[in-house]
Amino acid sequence: MYSFAFALLFLHVPQAVFGLPASSLPSNDLLFPELAAREDTPVCIEPRMRKEWRTLSDPEKSSYISAIQCLWDLPSKGTDRIPQLRSRHDDFVYSHLEATRFGSGGIHGVGVFLPWHRHFIWVYENALINECNYTGAQPYWDYSLETRAAGGSWMTSPLFDAETGFGGDGVRALGGCIQDGPFKDRKITLGPGDKVDGKERCIDRTFSPTIVEGAADWDSSMMPLWGIEKFEEFQGAVEGVRILPGGVMKPGIHSVGHGGVGGEMQNVFSSPNDPLFFMHHAALDRVWALWQSLNPATRVMAIGGPTGMAFGAGGMASSGKTTLNTTVNLGFVADEMPIHKLMDTTGAQGEGILCYWYEKSPLGEEDMMRMRGVENLAKMKPQGTVVPWAQASVAPFA
Repeated sequence: MYSFAFALLFLHVPQAVFGLPASSLPSNDLLFPELAAREDTPVCIEPRMRKEWRTLSDPEKSSYISAIQCLWDLPSKGTDRIPQLRSRHDDFVYSHLEATRFGSGGIHGVGVFLPWHRHFIWVYENALINECNYTGAQPYWDYSLETRAAGGSWMTSPLFDAETGFGGDGVRALGGCIQDGPFKDRKITLGPGDKVDGKERCIDRTFSPTIVEGAADWDSSMMPLWGIEKFEEFQGAVEGVRILPGGVMKPGIHSVGHGGVGGEMQNVFSSPNDPLFFMHHAALDRVWALWQSLNPATRVMAIGGPTGMAFGAGGMASSGKTTLNTTVNLGFVADEMPIHKLMDTTGAQGEGILCYWYEKSPLGEEDMMRMRGVENLAKMKPQGTVVPWAQASVAPFA
């Protein structure tokens, strides 16, 4: 069982346009309002607006699902390298699979975790738009809305609706294969693990709602993140595990999408086989963007952490140091990119390739953060000891 123990160059499209100074952006209540007052840096002037799934209309949801199906039906661009690839969807799955097993560190438990996945979602979003005529932006998933504290329920989430969502839980008696929704008849051939043998199997899911309650509650899981100042500590809390007093393990929010959905989503190599992967990692990227927005001067370009993690005689050991010049490699689906071009979602540093914003979640978390103030948030650092996922001796959602 392979499970998570935790976490193109810019294309000119109508939804994302660079050019004018930041002062030309509306000073509204979206992310990064502080950047709107800056006069000295060029930024994107028509950012794509990424919205929470349940705020989309049914036609907008259908358009996104149709674009995913389109990528699944388009032929792979990588068969000259990997003959087993069948579709453009496979290209993205293989990119993640190969990057995960590449070298000693891969893309989990190391400093590139957040920027690698930010670039990955951006390139995927570009493919939906440029190759499948999608006119929206990549939606995101606010898991905190699925918790009891928010009046929600994982099992009845609109994301799992068979008609307007991604389909629901798998059927255990049928190997966990999903039996409803738009992807129930899709066959995947990459994985499990890092296998690339072309053998067909279903998309499987094994929902675990208890993981969501333990890792996605806004007050106990999200709010403590905002007071963390160092990037390495923030990423560790998002991707890793917190050891609370008494030895209780509290998983980071990275575990919500992977462990909560289970099945293929819990496969560290081939999890992008399930389209919910992209909703999940857009959610993580939004949390990172929210953290950056609370102190742009010090957080937007903050990076760190090792470049490699490997098991040795003395246990897990790290190596190297991730910097803004460290490159992110998506394989043949995109050009290699230095991290400093991926740090600002609005390109406000003058050389970034990104151009998107996140609209508010229906829960209105951004308002809650700003009302409490950054000074108060600094007092809400996570309790316990943060352990990176690769160093945890026990899986946080075993």
